[in-house]
Amino acid sequence: MAGQARAVLEIIASALEAGGFALVDVVRTRMYLVDLADAPAVLAVHGEWFGEIQPAATMVVVSALLDPTLRIEIEAEGRRA
Repeated sequence: MAGQARAVLEIIASALEAGGFALVDVVRTRMYLVDLADAPAVLAVHGEWFGEIQPAATMVVVSALLDPTLRIEIEAEGRRA
C-alpha cells in the first residue's frame, strides 16, 4: 500500500511541477481508500511527503475504485500565496 501511495504522490508532484507549483503549495489532499486497514501506511507516506507543510487532509473509505488493482486515489489542491 505504501508503494501505491508513493507512486500517486510522485505523479502529483510531477503534475504540480509541470504547472509551476510545488508540494509546498498544496493546501488540501483527499485520499480515497478501498480498505480502512491501509490507513496507517497511507498516513505515514503522506507525512513523509508533506512533513511540515501539513495541508488539510481528508481520508474516505470507498467500496471500490474504477481500476480494481488500485487501492488508493489521492487528490491534491494547490494555491499560491
